[in-house]
Amino acid sequence: MNVFDIKTEEEWCGLLDGFHDQTGLAVSLTDPNGKILLTCGVRNPLCQAIRDKPETLTYVCSQTNMAMTAEVKATRHAVLESCEAGLVRVAIPVLKDGELVAQVTGCGIAASKDEIDVFMLSRQLGLEETEINELVEKVVVGSEEDIEKVAEKIEDRLSSH
Repeated sequence: MNVFDIKTEEEWCGLLDGFHDQTGLAVSLTDPNGKILLTCGVRNPLCQAIRDKPETLTYVCSQTNMAMTAEVKATRHAVLESCEAGLVRVAIPVLKDGELVAQVTGCGIAASKDEIDVFMLSRQLGLEETEINELVEKVVVGSEEDIEKVAEKIEDRLSSH
C-alpha cells in the first residue's frame, strides 16, 4: 500500500497546508520510517540552521524522529514531544486497514522560548550564544494543547480510511 493510493499528492499538500496554517509548524508527509515524501511550510531560522549542519541534524532532529517513529509504529497513535533543542514536534500515523503507511509530522515551534537549549545549540552549531538567541527570537511560541487538538482532528480524519 502506497500513501498516494489513499490521497493524491495534491490532496496531501492540502492537508499539510491546513496543518501548517493552523499550527505554524513546518509539516511533512513521511514514509513509515520517517523519510520525507512531501513538505510544507517554512522552517524557522533556528531549525534551518540545525538542518544546514548534518552532524547537528543527526543529534538534534534524528534522535527524536527515530523515537517518535518507533512510538507511532508501536501505538498507532499521534505522538507529541520536544526535540533535543526544546522545540515541539508531532507525528500522526496514516493507517490503511491497520497498517502504518505514512506519517504526517510537524516541528519547529516552541511551547516556551525558555525551553530552547541555547547552550547545547551553541555547542552543536558552533555559534555564539548571542547568535543562537537571535535565532530563538524568530521562533514562534505556540500551545502544545492547540497542536494536540489539531493533530487529533487530523488523526481522526486519517483513521477513517
